[in-house]
Amino acid sequence: MKKRLIQVMIMFTLLLTMAFSADA
Repeated sequence: MKKRLIQVMIMFTLLLTMAFSADA
């Protein structure tokens, strides 16, 4: 359960970073 949660967090962070990069 914890491993999956961490994976989701990493994916979410990656998406956020990509969105910010595209915006900038």
